[in-house]
Amino acid sequence: MSSFSVIGRPAIASSQPIVVVERVGLPRPVAAPIQNVSEEMRSPLDMGSLPNALTAAVLQDAQEWFNTTELMLEMAPDAPTDIGVEVELIEPVTWNECRGDSGPSRPMRGICPDINVFGWRVVVVGQGFSEPLRLVYYIPQGAEVGLWTPQPDGLQSLSEAVQQRILTQVAEEAGISTSSLRLFWAEARFFDRSLNTREDAPSCGMAIRSGWAVQIMVDQAISGTSIQQPLWVYHTNITGTDIRLISQGQWMPPP
Repeated sequence: MSSFSVIGRPAIASSQPIVVVERVGLPRPVAAPIQNVSEEMRSPLDMGSLPNALTAAVLQDAQEWFNTTELMLEMAPDAPTDIGVEVELIEPVTWNECRGDSGPSRPMRGICPDINVFGWRVVVVGQGFSEPLRLVYYIPQGAEVGLWTPQPDGLQSLSEAVQQRILTQVAEEAGISTSSLRLFWAEARFFDRSLNTREDAPSCGMAIRSGWAVQIMVDQAISGTSIQQPLWVYHTNITGTDIRLISQGQWMPPP
């Protein structure tokens, strides 16, 4: 399919540490289909197919994440001038933050809304990369273009290869084994050239890089406690080949 034109981001994300959120395990492979939603959990309305305008909005957003100078330099010399994207999967899903069923990665909170949300899961793949790059989106039923903003689900978009690169570097710097660590949270972000680690350097703002803000924690089975666990915050480019420590501290569960 043809590529969409690229729309630049108006601002670069802040380098402040992201809010500590839900404890989750490693995300499932994005290509794996979600189990069919039972009839009693489906919307009382006929969901039908995903509107074309919302599909186009997701593809346009994916173009912004993939068509950066950094990724273009990794393409073959005879590759197109921009990176094409295509929809790999669209499926209807129902999610509920309290019940923990299939849906977006959920933040940790003391009280959750026990509400069924109906919508779609969309997986988009970038074409021409040496290893698969996918982005996973969730679109709630009733979303409207212009009012709803596409945003990849960080935990479910991170490939196993990128996860392993991150965990390997954290383990080396912390002096512990990778098996002692787990990915706690991931958020898709746009950074400057220095991954928002040197805001005092004017040259860092001359390029925009897509990537991830990730939180890594010692596995609870290893630490033996559910509170005050070591937590590392890193910024990485989208392929996980440039990983930089932002902060290190202790994680406390929300009240």
